[in-house]
Amino acid sequence: MKKFCVLALSFTLILSQHALAQELSVSGEVLDTVQYQDMAGATVRLLRDTFLVASAVAGPGGEFRFRHITAGHYRLSVSFQGYEPWTQTLTASRVRVYMRPKSDSLGEVVIRDNRPVVVHGDTTSYKADQFHTRPNGMLEDLLKKLPGVDNFGGALMALGDTVQRILVNGNRFFGNNLSAALENLPRDVIDRIEVFDDKSDQAKFSGVDDGIRIRTINVITRRAVNLGALGQVAAGVGTDGNETLYTGSVSLNHFKGKSLTSVLGSTNNTSPILGGSSRTASGGLNFSDQWGKSNMLAANYHETNSASHTSVGSFTENLLPGDSSVYNTQQQQNRSNSNGQSVDVNLNTDLDSADHVTVSASGGINTSSGNTQSNTSSTRGLSVPLNQSITTGGNNDRNSQASVSALWGRRFHKPRRSLSVSASGNVYDGASTGTNQYTNTYVTAGGDSVVSANQYFTGPGNGLSGGVSVVYDEPLGKHSVLNFIWGYTAGRSRNGRSTWQLDSLTHRYDQVDSLLTNLFTNTTRTNGGGLSYHYGNNRVQASLGANLSGIRNDNLDLSNGIDLKQRYLVFSPQASFYYIPKLGANFRFYYSGRTVPVPLNALQPLVNNSDPLHVTVGNPNLRQSFDHQVNLSYSSFNRKEFTHFFSTLHFSYTDNPVGNRSVLNPLTGADTTTYTNLKANYALQANVDYGWRLRRPASNAGIGLTFGDTHTTGYLNGILNASNNYNFGGSLQWTSNFPDHIDVNAAYLPSYNIARYSAEPGQNTHYFSQTIRVDGLWFPAKGNWQFGTTGVFTGYSGRPPGFNTQVLVWDASVSRLFFKRQQGELRLQAHDLLNQSATVSESFTPTTIQNTEGRMLGRYYLLSFIYHLKG
Repeated sequence: MKKFCVLALSFTLILSQHALAQELSVSGEVLDTVQYQDMAGATVRLLRDTFLVASAVAGPGGEFRFRHITAGHYRLSVSFQGYEPWTQTLTASRVRVYMRPKSDSLGEVVIRDNRPVVVHGDTTSYKADQFHTRPNGMLEDLLKKLPGVDNFGGALMALGDTVQRILVNGNRFFGNNLSAALENLPRDVIDRIEVFDDKSDQAKFSGVDDGIRIRTINVITRRAVNLGALGQVAAGVGTDGNETLYTGSVSLNHFKGKSLTSVLGSTNNTSPILGGSSRTASGGLNFSDQWGKSNMLAANYHETNSASHTSVGSFTENLLPGDSSVYNTQQQQNRSNSNGQSVDVNLNTDLDSADHVTVSASGGINTSSGNTQSNTSSTRGLSVPLNQSITTGGNNDRNSQASVSALWGRRFHKPRRSLSVSASGNVYDGASTGTNQYTNTYVTAGGDSVVSANQYFTGPGNGLSGGVSVVYDEPLGKHSVLNFIWGYTAGRSRNGRSTWQLDSLTHRYDQVDSLLTNLFTNTTRTNGGGLSYHYGNNRVQASLGANLSGIRNDNLDLSNGIDLKQRYLVFSPQASFYYIPKLGANFRFYYSGRTVPVPLNALQPLVNNSDPLHVTVGNPNLRQSFDHQVNLSYSSFNRKEFTHFFSTLHFSYTDNPVGNRSVLNPLTGADTTTYTNLKANYALQANVDYGWRLRRPASNAGIGLTFGDTHTTGYLNGILNASNNYNFGGSLQWTSNFPDHIDVNAAYLPSYNIARYSAEPGQNTHYFSQTIRVDGLWFPAKGNWQFGTTGVFTGYSGRPPGFNTQVLVWDASVSRLFFKRQQGELRLQAHDLLNQSATVSESFTPTTIQNTEGRMLGRYYLLSFIYHLKG
């Protein structure tokens, strides 16, 4: 027995030594505990005591594997940005790792999802505190840091499309004023940003996609933001060496539960405008509240006052057949004043589990006045004078409008069966008065001739319209719905213009100018309906349908008794397809077609010779045109690699469009334009954008390409000329995401433009433009100082002499922060240190090429105090 025990112990030791010498493999998968999605990209480390044995990055499906591992005692460690580190002693060769989002403790344990970006269907959500901005930043500062969102080109873009709406907690808190949201919503109150395509009220109620898409940003505020005021109050004073400059602003935002209130106000005389300077003052009140799960009210009021003084120069080439172009050189000065007030109210409520009501109302009053003086000279070629014109004028305009719409809908017991009725009404009233004086000198071989006039005019305008529509949705199965729609609208308007010439004897405007006097009424009725089929599941949405409406248009000219009647059909086909091939990606196709009625001002058989150098004549024989619109887009966002790819294609084609038939007298330089139907116009615009995250340095980068082709046609002196304007552009962007001390954003935007003319290839032209923008802020860790600078370079080449500008606008600032929470800020800033502010533009038509240039407010210095309210 004793010998047997010794033998057994020896055999066990031998087996143990052999096992220790074996090579093993360790594998597993990494998942998150919120959505149980795989976490490809997670870093996995195998440790023995404190020494690193091997490391790997989880691949597709979150899978990882270590091969040829000597048997022993190991620990497995897994990390991923935004998640709690995971460490555990290894007890098996196959492991499933569940990662938990980082948690914060606020008296109790609160589990928070801190992943920087999350994609749910067609909604991309950004966690605000994962993106670092400058101290006391606003919403616009945060958006610059988000992958796939940029505001470098002047228009706010998100995931490859232009943002049309900004919501706060799902409410239209700032109405349609995007700038108010960008500049006044403190970054500190934001929990996350959602980007998605909003739908129409009808589609949101019924659940049936009607093809309407509105690229929307929804700002979700932090739950801890309940009491107190947040925002800022600022005031500044400075000079440009000629006059005293000033700025002032108030932005107070109060958050309590689901109730939001804000008071906004600003005034300054430093706003940049083309060709001069302006003074603006604005104020507004915004309110929104939500009670229950589906009752929301949002209202806002806004008022703006502005006054401006500008001086703009232009150089226009009229493309006559042969080598005989007529050139116009103009310098125009303008002074204007305006006041606008607007109010919007939106209410959404569920009366019960089946009935829903949406009510929207808006209104506004606008007044404006101004005077203009222009000096224009025309030459044949570049040296032979044709005419010179001096024109002055003044105007006073007033208009007001109000509209209301309501939708009632009922959801029936059967899923997706619904009925809705909507009604809308609109009323407007306006009037304008003004003067027009001109002196035109015509240069001829037999001597100069002068034509002058002094006119006074009035222009009343008012109207009302309303309509009703009924929509019924009938489910055909689990995923398909048949949609029926009927609608009726009616409207009546009264517009016109009365003109009197100055009597040189009485010095009164008492001589009626019959050619420039007309008053007409228009009555329009539309009655029609449509049918469409919709299919949808979690990954596919598709629709196909068409509307057919009859339109009756009666236009009565009360001045001369001409009664113009029109009867026509409007056909509007539509098709859409939306597909989600994988998480974070989607493809969209949309087509719409519609018959386009002829504009009333083009149909009126009237001669407008208020400016004898540029006379227009209406054409009652114009026919309708038909417009086709095609949109294609693909977007993909990889939240693990932080890469995005967006591509869009927009194509529009108009058959039988209304255009211009112009006749230019080469001896006088005067032209007469008549409206006419042309063969076809089209426009193509394509965009591609790719972006990625850099780890060293912590930042985001992006590259984009654009291509555009606009084809238009027109007649000049009986010759049909087709123009193609090509644009090849791109963008390089880089924005920092450093956790502390420095904030930098940079962009490079080149563009190459080509214009081609079928009838006048000798007038073909091309030019290159580029914009470079860099802005940065340094805020040292120790101390309360901030140092900022911004540089914007804009350059042109290949344009006419005087328009190849090279402009560098360089701004700099230094700030000192005060108080415990750095609420106070004293800032000294210098704008346009090199004093080069100017802007130029160029436009092409089948008959003209025009270049425009204007100075802007140049170098100035401003000292400001800003108090940031942090609740």
